[in-house]
Amino acid sequence: MACALADRGLVEQYRHLPVFAVGDRTAFEAREYGFADVASAAGAFADLVNLIARARLSGPVFYPAGKHQSGDLGKALAPFGVMVATARLYEMVALDNLPEDALARLADGSIGAVLVYSRCTAEIFAQLADRLDQAQRSAIAMLAMSEAVAEPLMENHFNRISLADRPDEDGMMTLALAFAREQTGP
Repeated sequence: MACALADRGLVEQYRHLPVFAVGDRTAFEAREYGFADVASAAGAFADLVNLIARARLSGPVFYPAGKHQSGDLGKALAPFGVMVATARLYEMVALDNLPEDALARLADGSIGAVLVYSRCTAEIFAQLADRLDQAQRSAIAMLAMSEAVAEPLMENHFNRISLADRPDEDGMMTLALAFAREQTGP
């Protein structure tokens, strides 16, 4: 989010405010952009809501967000009396199709695993990979950040799914390294 603010030349006017980040990676980036008061919820939306609610802020929360969100921060914080001003600053745009080379490599097993960080990404990937048959889907290892992320994959018959121990970048890298070691040996 700090990057989205920086792209618009807005970091300086908000740098004095505390930052509540969903994950450690976002918290790290906020510090890199000069924010000093940064707290991380370690990767889960519900934990972010609890972190902000416990902070007992005196004013509204400014939420620089993407166009598509997995949770409604304003709605989640309303019971705690916290007002949220959401500014949609960026949009992630999905591909219309998987590149033919990628689809072929998924089909023939030369891509060993797919890392999936968000539910939206899982939904889009499942839709774009719909040309794969059931055997091909079953062969692909899907490394998902959380159960919520994995749900669309299960619904679309990807059944070789592993979950990160914790919903953050470190959890995903640990999962990916464990997968790689399993494939190549110790």
